[in-house]
Amino acid sequence: MDRSISSTFQSVSNPSFPPDHAKSLNAHGQQEALFHLARHQSARAEQLRTYFRKKNVSKLFVGANINGFDMQSPGWDVTTVDAEFFLSCNGSADERTREDLEGAIVLLNNNDMARLGHGPVWSDFQSLHDKTLFILWDWDNHHWLEHSVFCAAHCDLYVPAHQENLYLLSRYNWAIAGPVPTASVQWSRRFLTENTALLLSGARSNSPLGRHVPYANFTFRNSVVQTLSGQYPSIGFSTQNFHFRTPSDRLQEWASHKLHWIMPVLNDIPIRIFDALITGGIPIVPASLQSLTPISSLPREHVLFFSPEAVLHPEALVTEAVARFDRGGPDQLLARHRYALDWHHGTARIAEILKHAEDRFGFIRPNP
Repeated sequence: MDRSISSTFQSVSNPSFPPDHAKSLNAHGQQEALFHLARHQSARAEQLRTYFRKKNVSKLFVGANINGFDMQSPGWDVTTVDAEFFLSCNGSADERTREDLEGAIVLLNNNDMARLGHGPVWSDFQSLHDKTLFILWDWDNHHWLEHSVFCAAHCDLYVPAHQENLYLLSRYNWAIAGPVPTASVQWSRRFLTENTALLLSGARSNSPLGRHVPYANFTFRNSVVQTLSGQYPSIGFSTQNFHFRTPSDRLQEWASHKLHWIMPVLNDIPIRIFDALITGGIPIVPASLQSLTPISSLPREHVLFFSPEAVLHPEALVTEAVARFDRGGPDQLLARHRYALDWHHGTARIAEILKHAEDRFGFIRPNP
């Protein structure tokens, strides 16, 4: 076995890539301009700390790309905003917007920012609002680096969702928190609570569901999905029209399967793990995620891990997972749902982000 590992390792192409990559990353991080970027950010941060320290804060503006779950949190006055909110601010509207945002927190994710582009619109807007705290929750820092570095540089608190590229991104903003992983955000807590009966009443297929969007840059992941699709047609490629379907339609699809096969793009922690749990299913995830936060803290009865061999021969693992689901019955289905609702819903993640912001800037959050 050791010889096969060694010989396969030797067959990996371009062996100079890892050290070359490390050298390039190290050299990039030595630029003096990055130090001065940190100085400017630190000066703004100190002004914000002076303004926000011991100040009661309750106004929260949340980007539309995050707030598909209609965040409701006791004490917070939550407003959902889209890119048009920032693009339309000019002239007299600027003064009204400054008054609205004074003493407020604006929490966006990278997709909200992408709709504004990389031009001066956002940087001008941020500069104008010197009594507003801007937080950026980056869901794609594991692969969308050309956008992530812009996001990191142009916010007061940068919150990556994934562990990848943290050294590089911390050079663009020293005020980095987390990682704070993604969460289930396509349904509100109220909607899920009102539809608990649906999770329990419908028939569920023994075939694992795994509709993944194909990405041209991730050919290995695409090939794994395609391989599994040959065994289970419920695993395969989907389109972006998923996001245009009704919440009820999406919930019905997720709740019609006992199992969910999860294939990340870059060993990241995908949202769909938590969507699987919150709809009562059992996620099957790569063993490479087993010791990563927050997967390491998942109750082991709620999740199964697949090996490379299981990609080629998944039947035994699927049989084991179906048997676990059936043994657990309604009690374990509800346990998975409630666990995810309490710990891995968007509401919990935003609360964690706001705690990071409170620690750094010293404001006082609402007392529910």
